Amino acid sequence: MEDTQDVSNNNKYDELDDIDRRLIELKLQTPSLTYCKLSEIVGVNRFVVSHRMKKNKVKQAINDFHKSALQILLDSQNEAALVLRQQLKSKDEKIAQGAAKEIIKGVLSDSVDIPKGLMIEFVNGHKKES
Repeated sequence: MEDTQDVSNNNKYDELDDIDRRLIELKLQTPSLTYCKLSEIVGVNRFVVSHRMKKNKVKQAINDFHKSALQILLDSQNEAALVLRQQLKSKDEKIAQGAAKEIIKGVLSDSVDIPKGLMIEFVNGHKKES
């Protein structure tokens, strides 16, 4: 998969100049940067920063990066699920149990708000005394 942080190597972004690319890079690295702070770093007026950040190509480059980052996370999550699925079939009981615990922990924590202590006890196979 191509490096999504390097917008300068993508033909789609040929219309972007060095200032646009620098603003995109800074905003991706530190989303909380204000236009005023960006203008100080890049060395242009904050109104120039405001105008450039509102350009469709700049907004599109930032959106494309976020979509790519999300896809990488989803792909990794799918790969991890496949590994756990394979481990469930392991002849080694400890490996199979560990995979089962991780799957159950993930499913339960995503679907139900469970107190952390209860989740730890459940996953570790301990029963809480009443």
